[in-house]
Amino acid sequence: MSRDEADRVDRAALVERVREYLDEKKREEAEARLGRKFIPRAKRHKYSFQQWIAPYSGDTPPDGAAFRRTRCRNISTSGLAFIWQGPPDFDRILVKLGTDRRPIYVSARVVRTQPLTDGPCPAHLVGCQFTARVAVPESALV
Repeated sequence: MSRDEADRVDRAALVERVREYLDEKKREEAEARLGRKFIPRAKRHKYSFQQWIAPYSGDTPPDGAAFRRTRCRNISTSGLAFIWQGPPDFDRILVKLGTDRRPIYVSARVVRTQPLTDGPCPAHLVGCQFTARVAVPESALV
């Protein structure tokens, strides 16, 4: 198996774990309402792939022009970190994960930002926690 094939298999497995996590999220939210606090302790995986990310209000999906291809730093079943040029001016995002043939859209909230000083442009490392899977018809992204 080539390195590219192995990366695709690894990425597909991780996307599947994210799907499973989001399905469990509803159960965990119910537990939280009953007084049991859930704090995810998911293992982070180095993830130097690019994903499509857009600021998200939570009401309607952003149009396709709002998405920017962004380099990710790491990912887990509970969230991801990515590099954003300049300080982020949003607190929620929509992330397109997976392949173009079978994408999933996940909303996330920004939980931390950190300026990066090791690059030629001012950039920030943005850490996000997944909040829900979002059904997005492809026609909405035109």
